[in-house]
Amino acid sequence: MRASFRFRSLLVLVWVAVVASDAGAACPATLCDCLGEAGRYALVGGQLQVKSGRISFSGYGYNVPSIIEGSVCGATGKVGGKAGGETDISADLLFTAGPGAIAAKFKGYKYYGYPYPGAFVGGDVATGGGSLVNTAFAEISGVTDTSGDYSEISSCSGALVDAAAASATLAALAPTQTFDDVLVAGGETFTITGADGANVVNVVNIGSINVKSRSYDGYPIGGTLEISLPGPNDTMILNVATSLQVGNASGILVVDGPAENVIINVHGGNLSKVKIGGHEAAIDPPILAPGDAKVITKGDSYISNLLGGDKLKIAGPSIADALFCP
Repeated sequence: MRASFRFRSLLVLVWVAVVASDAGAACPATLCDCLGEAGRYALVGGQLQVKSGRISFSGYGYNVPSIIEGSVCGATGKVGGKAGGETDISADLLFTAGPGAIAAKFKGYKYYGYPYPGAFVGGDVATGGGSLVNTAFAEISGVTDTSGDYSEISSCSGALVDAAAASATLAALAPTQTFDDVLVAGGETFTITGADGANVVNVVNIGSINVKSRSYDGYPIGGTLEISLPGPNDTMILNVATSLQVGNASGILVVDGPAENVIINVHGGNLSKVKIGGHEAAIDPPILAPGDAKVITKGDSYISNLLGGDKLKIAGPSIADALFCP
């Protein structure tokens, strides 16, 4: 599943020029127009907890890092990691919390009494005026700004609002296909195919998605949900009413068309949950799960943009910005 995800990430780069040429498109044909400021970030949430994951292999346990390729936007957060499982954020880390509030706490580890960073940030770290705690456990390549005047804080504030608005807009679209629940067992494949035609917007209403794995001789055998877009400029919106779950070695893969033209919208609020767990799960489409949705990702899984949710727990996945929104 690891090789498949990386291959599909390369396909996104090839397709982005094609999609960008469709100048007349708007929401929902162009998902970036639906998402507003939320589309600018790889990870968006209210309370963010980003830390090491843990996997077991051949009887041994290993720390795995949370890796985020893109910028991160939250209201508040706890960010860190253990030795061998340090969090790595390639771009900016932003928190909207204002004066008098703790915007973020960093956590690392000590070795022979010396602090070592549990988080590496390739860009800036900024807040809406809130304080940062334990910055000795963070290695920050850019500036650190807690003045409240950092220019991108307003974008981050907008992203939290726009994620919820986008989810409601997409959930209200008339469906072109409907499924009660989609359950894919380990070793099986289920395909959802869009309608033929030029620039088709496919809206698929689904009660829940559960892509499971099974064990064979001690190794996980994953299930696969395939998303097929007949045309390169087609769009597919998967409106999921309750839960999205993906297990060990399982995946949701875009097999035709670009991954940034597909989105999974988990829109049930406090009735919803997103759980992506275990070893080498892979999800090509971005996930939108705002409001009270419970979002948990763990293990060395591979995910595209993860947007929304009052509480997000990130423990070990790689999250890539597949949307490329300007």
